[in-house]
Amino acid sequence: MKIKKFRRFEQPFFGVIQILHRCMYKCKMCNMWLGKETPEEITIEQAMDFSTKLGEIARKDFEFNILGGETLMKKDLEKIIPHVNSLGMRPIVSTNGYLISKEKSQSLYDSGLVHFTMSLDSLRPKIHDFYRGFKGSFDHVRKALTNLHSVYQGKQFVCIVAIIMKHNYKELLELANWVKNDPRVCSISFLALTNPCWTFDKNWHEHKSSKELWPNKSDYPKLSKMIDELIKFKQKNDHLIVNSIEQFEAFKEYYKNGPQNPITYNYNKFKGYVMVKSDGVLSMAAEKLGNIKKDDIRDLWFSKTAEEARKKIESKNTSVEIIINCKHGFEAY
Repeated sequence: MKIKKFRRFEQPFFGVIQILHRCMYKCKMCNMWLGKETPEEITIEQAMDFSTKLGEIARKDFEFNILGGETLMKKDLEKIIPHVNSLGMRPIVSTNGYLISKEKSQSLYDSGLVHFTMSLDSLRPKIHDFYRGFKGSFDHVRKALTNLHSVYQGKQFVCIVAIIMKHNYKELLELANWVKNDPRVCSISFLALTNPCWTFDKNWHEHKSSKELWPNKSDYPKLSKMIDELIKFKQKNDHLIVNSIEQFEAFKEYYKNGPQNPITYNYNKFKGYVMVKSDGVLSMAAEKLGNIKKDDIRDLWFSKTAEEARKKIESKNTSVEIIINCKHGFEAY
């Protein structure tokens, strides 16, 4: 198959594959726990076939994020790890920590997995458990980190992921400092709160159901100041925070103006963002291209549909909620 030459920002450089849509937690900001295993859910074999084709057109340092739901609920997940590694891509598994026993840590280690992202929204168990809808979820994170550290002998790379919400925004700097001092973790990434349970209402953040999630207007000055503190922290400890300064500035705009408005950010960088949902739907950022079960990404990425998707991204006529949490910091692309 002849691969066309890429224009700036077009080559796939980052992506996520949602391997399932189910979870044992009942997070306030998510509806994955409503999902059940269905025939529509992509198989490990389909995910491996997709990764093989993706590897032919992706950058060599492509970041291959494997997500859920709770990713570790997927049977035979360990099969895809060495395959992705062999393609020169970097597999990263997202988890809430619940299933990371010492035995599971050893299985993941044996598969060749090194990189993890783990959800932790607060250092206060009551707050983290509240948002995750599961009593003891904080303790499971603590135990998971200890189990990984024991098995990997400190050679694991765990990035903590925290969503910025009403009841935790005041402690974001505290979280960053904890990451700096805890040898079990290596970095932290902050995410903006996006549409809970995918109601698809542009004013979802004003709903009663979001009152414990979205910061009030009266919270914004303190939230903005906290983000400024994170920027200062990053300037002194760049390797500890994954977010770019430009993304932090976008967060301030996003929380001030609401999720229904575009952000003053260069969207062009996200024309190389690959997203696969648990039913196989393939998108460029938020723009649907096809389905990996029947379509070949090597064709889709150069199709007329892809060109139309790029135009929508360039004109900011696309979901800001995908763009706001895409991996940022590709100024030196």
